[in-house]
Amino acid sequence: MSFRAPGVYIEEISARQKPIEGLATSITAFIGLNSCAANSDYRRPIASYEEYTAIFGECSDMQSHGKVTLINYLGYAVQSFFENGGRKCYIAALPRLNVEAYREALESLQTIEEICLVTAPGSSALAEAEARQVSQLLVDHAETRHYCFALLDSPPNASNQQLIHARQSIHSANAALYTPWLIVNDSLRDKDILIPPSGAVAGVLARVDMNYGVWKAPSNDEVRGIIGFERYIDNIEQSELAPRGINVLRNVTARGYRIWGIRTTSDDEQWRYVPVKRLAMYIEHSILKGIDWAVFEPNEEPLWASVQAEISLFLEKLWRSGAFQGARATEAYFVRVDRATMTERDILEGRMYIEVGFAPLKPAEFVVLRMCLKTKPGHF
Repeated sequence: MSFRAPGVYIEEISARQKPIEGLATSITAFIGLNSCAANSDYRRPIASYEEYTAIFGECSDMQSHGKVTLINYLGYAVQSFFENGGRKCYIAALPRLNVEAYREALESLQTIEEICLVTAPGSSALAEAEARQVSQLLVDHAETRHYCFALLDSPPNASNQQLIHARQSIHSANAALYTPWLIVNDSLRDKDILIPPSGAVAGVLARVDMNYGVWKAPSNDEVRGIIGFERYIDNIEQSELAPRGINVLRNVTARGYRIWGIRTTSDDEQWRYVPVKRLAMYIEHSILKGIDWAVFEPNEEPLWASVQAEISLFLEKLWRSGAFQGARATEAYFVRVDRATMTERDILEGRMYIEVGFAPLKPAEFVVLRMCLKTKPGHF
């Protein structure tokens, strides 16, 4: 503002820091074979199934180079995603079906920061060795991204022993495995087909996140747009699968088709449950994004107090929304940013360490997150 004459002038300015806002939790990346792959832009977000079909076509079968008819698993998964409540996704369409193509697609998605979920519908139908490699690529991608979660499909028509065998090669808190495959009706050709469950699961997660919050367990939630499962899994079979981190979808009498499991593929008891891990990722990512202004400040007490206040306000909102256990705030969460979390060298070199603890709804000990932000050097 320039002042050209005497008088009183009012100028509105923005505060240096804004309240921490929660980031998106259910934007999904789908990877799969599609005949329009060469003409697609993987960086373009898709907001509806109609928008998807305008670019990639309907869910018609595809012809491989060997003239073998292939089911368009990618299209069916995206359709199921939007039918179950999905709002936004990215498509990495493959021009060919091999492990290297999946690797290249995942690399192309690395720069899209807002992706929270990733899946490769149909990859579990590949030969066992290839399917295992693609699953590991998805897990590695999710762990490298840190704030991403992989939704894995079981092999089609898999027995319990085959499911347990497939699960044994996966060990990650950033992934979950779902079974069985779904039966949907293809109205264009008037026939029923089997599709992998990951697209529907991603849609259910999006719906639950929107209606309740990322802390709500996506169990006992309805799977829409299907007419059945490839096989029925009873209580005895589920009791064998659930402890091994295999999430079952079931037909519950008088209640319809439901997700009936919330386990990750982690062997760490703290990260055993999907909502606990996803809530932790949401909290850490939102905090680090929301306090990025602090990188320009000296690593000293005034900064620590300001950061602690901002994070506490964010966590209090989550607690009041029902994200944590605890009748009082002190029972639900804590924030530490002080000399107890940092050494003298940390302060002098501008490393601000933050400790955040919260009590998830699933009975468990406090989950403690330790974060580091690089700031200007401070004084000890």
